[in-house]
Amino acid sequence: MKVVITGSSGLMGKGTLLQCVKDSRVEEVLIINRKSIGFEHPKVKEILLEDMFQLASIKEQLKGYDACFFAIGVTAFRANEEYYHKMTFDLTKLFADILWEQNPDLSFLYVSAEGSDPTESSGSFWRNSRGKIENYITHSEKKGYVFRLAIIKPIGEVSSRTYGAAEPVVKVLYPLLKCLAPNKVTTTENIGKSFLNIVEKGNDLKLHQSRSINELAVQ
Repeated sequence: MKVVITGSSGLMGKGTLLQCVKDSRVEEVLIINRKSIGFEHPKVKEILLEDMFQLASIKEQLKGYDACFFAIGVTAFRANEEYYHKMTFDLTKLFADILWEQNPDLSFLYVSAEGSDPTESSGSFWRNSRGKIENYITHSEKKGYVFRLAIIKPIGEVSSRTYGAAEPVVKVLYPLLKCLAPNKVTTTENIGKSFLNIVEKGNDLKLHQSRSINELAVQ
């Protein structure tokens, strides 16, 4: 399969990229970034796009792909509502629409976050924006999926800017957290494996949280 990954400098994107290059089912990975992440591998191609909203300028290079792992995200901290909605809903929709236009059978997986509000009626703009794009992806007639993530354990050559100095603590506590809150914790490795299994086999469930992600990883 041929896969597109965005957000490959971050925790989920980098983890999925590493899983893709290890998996024999994947023959090519296209990473789209604003700045190069300096990742070299025979399977990997990188396109630099300073303005992600100009995706249409490279749409001819997006033909022939089977899946997209969309992991571009912005923090709601100090962000205004207009900017957050633009970067969360508008950008994700743009990528999904163009990739589906070029590849009608493509599986598009959006990386969301715990707390998203699919009713789009909470008092929090970030919850509503996340919920709105979740609804757009999962209600599409195309192959659209959402991973709604909470606590993620980095595996291998992956680190989290969000966790920072607390990352070793998360790794140590992971077995306990998995027992106490199985629907809240997963690993970067399981995210990547689950994504590839969904692409290969399909899945009736459109929205996945940590428990089903962990189950999908071992199928």
